[in-house]
Amino acid sequence: MKFFFILLILLPALCIGQIQYDFEDGSIDGWTESNPGSWESSTVDPIDGSYSLKHSYDNASGATEYVSTSLCPILLESGITTWQFQVRHAYDPSSGNNWAVFLYTDQDALSASASTLSGYAIGVNYSGSSDLLSLWKVENGVATEIISSTVNWQTEITTTGVCGIKVTRSSSGYWEIYADTNGGFDNLILQGSITDNSINSGNNFLISYEYTSSADMKLWFDDLTIESTGYNTSIDYDSEISDPQTQVSGDNIPSTATTAATAVDVFSFSVSDLASSDALPTEITELNIKNANPSNSALWESAIAGVILSESGGSDLNINYTISNSKISIFPQSGSMNIPGGTNKEFTLSIYLSNEQLTDGSVLQFQIPASNHGCLANSSGSQLSCNFTADVLSSVFTIDVSSTQLIIDNYPSLVGSNKAFSCTVKAIDANNNLDTDFSGLVTLSVGYGDGSLSSSAGLSQNLSSGQFTWSDLTYDDEGYFKISVQDNAASLNSGLSYYINSIVFPETISDNFSDGDFTNNPVWTGDENDFIIDPTRLWLQSFPPDEDPDTSYLATYIDPIVYDLEWQFYINLDFDPSSNNFVRYYLISDNQTLTASLNGYFIQFGETGSTDAIELFRQDGNAVSSVCRAADGLIANSPEVRIKVRKSAGGEWKIYADYSGNNILSQIATGTDNTYSFDYFCLGPSCIHLSSSYNEKFFFDDIYAGPYIIDSLPPEVTEVRPVASNRLNVYFNEGVELFSAESFSH
Repeated sequence: MKFFFILLILLPALCIGQIQYDFEDGSIDGWTESNPGSWESSTVDPIDGSYSLKHSYDNASGATEYVSTSLCPILLESGITTWQFQVRHAYDPSSGNNWAVFLYTDQDALSASASTLSGYAIGVNYSGSSDLLSLWKVENGVATEIISSTVNWQTEITTTGVCGIKVTRSSSGYWEIYADTNGGFDNLILQGSITDNSINSGNNFLISYEYTSSADMKLWFDDLTIESTGYNTSIDYDSEISDPQTQVSGDNIPSTATTAATAVDVFSFSVSDLASSDALPTEITELNIKNANPSNSALWESAIAGVILSESGGSDLNINYTISNSKISIFPQSGSMNIPGGTNKEFTLSIYLSNEQLTDGSVLQFQIPASNHGCLANSSGSQLSCNFTADVLSSVFTIDVSSTQLIIDNYPSLVGSNKAFSCTVKAIDANNNLDTDFSGLVTLSVGYGDGSLSSSAGLSQNLSSGQFTWSDLTYDDEGYFKISVQDNAASLNSGLSYYINSIVFPETISDNFSDGDFTNNPVWTGDENDFIIDPTRLWLQSFPPDEDPDTSYLATYIDPIVYDLEWQFYINLDFDPSSNNFVRYYLISDNQTLTASLNGYFIQFGETGSTDAIELFRQDGNAVSSVCRAADGLIANSPEVRIKVRKSAGGEWKIYADYSGNNILSQIATGTDNTYSFDYFCLGPSCIHLSSSYNEKFFFDDIYAGPYIIDSLPPEVTEVRPVASNRLNVYFNEGVELFSAESFSH
C-alpha cells in the first residue's frame, strides 16, 4: 500500500478524510524532491514492513534536502487534523545534523528554502541544539519553539531507535504532540500543548533533512497518516483554474509603469465551478501565482512594486497580497472572488514596477501550476481540485528601460593634477535605471574649470550595455572642475558631475591638526561630516548606526618621491576595541574610498576577545591576510598608542610603538610583503563602530607619511638606578635597540 485517501462517514454531511503512505509498493509516487533521486522507498533497514522512505543520496558535501507531498484536499480550518508517522535518525543530532517534519507549509520541496519557509514543524534541532523533540512555528524562515518535549533524541531514541509521533491540531489552532519512544503508536504519551493559530494555511507536507558530509543517508520515515474531520461530502472538490479564452499577449513593460494607474496586464486565467453535485459557489480565498522562472528572469521582490486583480469586464477586486521572488500570493477579501455554481469567470493580473533596481531586458512570466498550486477556496463552498487539468502559463514580458539622460558616476571628489583617475558614463531613465540597449556615441568635456581633460582612449566613446568607464582620465590644472558628457546624437540629456578638486599631491603628509582644519593642507576627503578637530586632534563625531556597524573614514593622497616609506600617527580609543568597534588605519590604498574594494595595507586596532594586538594586514579587493602581528593583549583596554611603520623598497615592514602614547618607540613586529607598491596612493583612518556608546571615542593626531625620518640625535641617558650589587637599570629618552644598548663598547 502506497497511498490512500479514505472517507469515513460519521454524519450525513461530515466525514473523516485520510491520507496514508506506507511505501510498501516500493515507490515514492506523489512525492516531490528538492534534488531528484535523493529519496527512495528503500528496503534498507525499514522501520516497518518491507519498505520505508529513506534519504539515499551519497553526498560528498553537506546539504539541506527536502521531500514533500500535497495535503489536498485536507481542510485545516474546518476540523481536527491529526498527523502520525515514525522516524529513525541514525546519527547523533546537532545544529548541523537535524530533521524536521513540516506538518503544513506554503512551499513544496522544489521551491523550499530555509530562509523563506513558513508553517509548523516538529523535529529535533531544526533551531538550536537541545536534542529535544520540539514543535516550531516557522515564519519566513524564522523558527520559534512553541512546544518542547521531554524526549531527548540522542539519549532516549539514539541512532538505532525509532520514535512514533502524533500531532493534533484543532480548527482554532490548539496543538498537542505525543511520542512513543519505543516506536509505533501503542504507547503514545502527551508531551505538550499550546494554542497558536498564527499560520492557518499551507498545502504541503514536507520533510527537511540537514546533514554534514558524513551524515547523509541516515534518515528514515514511515507509516504516515494524515486524518482530518474537515472533509465535507456535500460539497464538490473539482473546481478548476484553467486557460482563459485569450491569454494576454507578451510585450515590453516600460520602466515608467510604476503606479497603479500605469499598471500593465500580464496574465489571465479562468476559474470554473463545475457544480458536479452541489449548487454552492467557489469562493477563492488564496491565489498563488508562481514565477515560471524563464531565462533572464527578473527578481520579483525588487522589480514588482504592486499588483491588481480584476474580473474580466468588471472592476478591480479588493485584495491583499505579498510578493516574493518565487510567487505572488493574493488574498481576496470576503466575497470579492466568488464564482457561482455551474459558472466560470475570467480574471486578469496587472502589475506595476518599482521605481529603481530594474534590470533592463529582464523578463517576467507567470503561472498557476496544475499540481501543488497552493490555491484555496472558502470551506463553506465548493473546493478547488487538488490537481488542475493543466498548467496555466502567461506569455513572456520584458522590462524595457528607455533612457532619457546621461549621468557621470563612480568618480573621485579629489584627484591629482595630471594624475590618472576614472569615471563612468551611464544612460539612465528618470528613475536611475540603466538602459542596457543604449550604445550611442558620447563625448566628455570640461563643464567647469580652466584646465583640459584628456584620455589616451579618447574622450568620445560608444557606450556598451548602456555604460562606459574611462580609467585614464587626467586633468591638467589645479582647483575645482566639473566633467560634462553629451550625447553626440542629442537624443539624451547631457550630464554634469559634481565639483572635483584637483590638487598637486604632496610628496609628504604631515598633519597635527593645529590649524583646526582637515579640508586643506592636506586635503582629507571621505566622511567629512563625521569628524571634527577638538581642540588640536582629529575626533570622530558620527551618528550611531541603527543595526549594522557603520564606517566613517578620511583619506588623503600622497605622491612620494622615494620607495623607502615611513608612517607615523597617534591613536586613542577611549573604549575597549572589539570586532564591532575597531579601527583600520590604511597606510596604502589604491582607492580613495576606504570602505570599498581596494588593494593596499592597513593596521588594525581591535578584534574579538581580549587578545587585541597591533596587526598589519594586506587587503586584496575585499579579502585580507596578515603580514605581521605584535604581542597579544596590549591594546585590549582603551589603547592610547603612538605608531611608526617603515616599509623598505624591497617590501620589508617594521612596526614600532609606544603603548603609553608617548614618543619612546620600540620595534614590536616585522614582516615581508611587497605585493603593492604604487606611485601615489591614499592613506588615513577608517573607523568601524556599532555601539552608540563608542561613536564619539575615536581620536587621531600627529599623522605623517613620507621618507624615513632620520633620527640624528643619539639617545640620552635620563636616569641610572642601581637595583642590585651587580646590576643597574639605565633609562633613555627614547627607545633603543637591545643589542646596541647591551654592548660593552657603548
